[in-house]
Amino acid sequence: MYKNSSWLSFELPNHILHNITKIHSIKNRNILIDLSLYVDDDVILEMYQELKYVNNIDKITKVADKHLRNYYKDWSLLTPSTEIVQYIFDRKGMLQVKELLDVFPYSDRSLARIFHKEVGASPYRFICLVRFNYIIRELEKKENVSLIKLVERYNYYDQSHFEKDFQKFLGQSIKEYKNDFNPLLTSGLAREYVKKK
Repeated sequence: MYKNSSWLSFELPNHILHNITKIHSIKNRNILIDLSLYVDDDVILEMYQELKYVNNIDKITKVADKHLRNYYKDWSLLTPSTEIVQYIFDRKGMLQVKELLDVFPYSDRSLARIFHKEVGASPYRFICLVRFNYIIRELEKKENVSLIKLVERYNYYDQSHFEKDFQKFLGQSIKEYKNDFNPLLTSGLAREYVKKK
């Protein structure tokens, strides 16, 4: 990095990232991708010049939109996983892979291949992660709902089943989580994910 330089990053849904890079999502996990590899140099340079003196997030968004708008149509094309992922979110992850096979016209193998390529996880793992995300958000709200009730509400077999997911996805036990404030998790869960129309 250069002295007095800034770093600007965009967080994108899996299908958009896949549309931009054409790289299997499993290979894109937890890495930064240089936008200049996918956008004309002139556009990047003009955008950087205009962003040089901007320090307000709303203005940054407007500048980025202004310069990248011509790419949005191609980047936003729906992929086979888009509708399925939305279906999983709508169901809060409370379904089984078999239900996806009943609702969508894919075989088990095709569905797994689509998810591997576009989402970066198996359908089963993604469903588990979405369900876990919903229950952990409710835990973070601290509305005095018992863990047992949440485990029942989100169709876990029992508390032990939930505790295994907790360890797998957060890398710590529930007891460690309750005793150790996690600012990164708290700020991540505080974000509102609103689909713009």
